[in-house]
Parts: sequence; structure tokens; C-alpha cells
Amino acid sequence: MERFDKNKDKYVDYTELITYLSKRFAPQQLKRVAVAFNHFDKDSDAMLEYWETKQAIFYLGENIAAENLRFEFDKMDDDQDGKLIFDQFVDLLCTLKKKKGKVCEKPSNCDRVEK
Repeated sequence: MERFDKNKDKYVDYTELITYLSKRFAPQQLKRVAVAFNHFDKDSDAMLEYWETKQAIFYLGENIAAENLRFEFDKMDDDQDGKLIFDQFVDLLCTLKKKKGKVCEKPSNCDRVEK
């Protein structure tokens, strides 16, 4: 959350969030990501559990093996509550996009992203 809070007031306002997200996605993509997040948030708690995340990822067209998705999900779940908030979901998508096309035999092989 600190990475979004540019004025360090311990509150991420809409402008700060949009600035952060616009660096990662084109406007149309960002809208689609937000729609997917909200659509698959079945219990409307503003968080996605693993199974909800899996559905949203596939809806967005990312193709990843279940064990690799689980590994990446667990890495993004900083507080280990089994759920991702929107910014963690966005970070997960960015990580998957960086690794797209890279075949991973084991999740540990995916730790390093080649530049």
C-alpha cells in the first residue's frame, strides 16, 4: 500500500491508485481487470479467494498451470489470509504477464524472471 501513497498520508486516494494502475495497464485493460475482479468476488468482500482468483485469471485469458498459479497466489498474499485485495491481484497479473511464455517445470523455477 505504501507504494501507492505518494503523499505519505497513509491513505490511498483514487488519483494515486489510478496513477499506479495506469502505469501497468492501458485504460481498456484496466477496466477489464476491474470488471473481472468485481465479477468473480462472489461474496462481495473486495477480496478474491484462490478459487475466485483462478476464475478471474482464466477469464482474462491468462493460461497458467494450477500449481504455478497457486505458488504465485501465495507469494502475493502478503498477510497469508488466503485472499488477494485488488492491488495484489493486479501485481499477480503483472507477474504472470512477465512470465508469459516461460515454461516452468516446478514453481521454484519461476522465482526469477529473466530480463
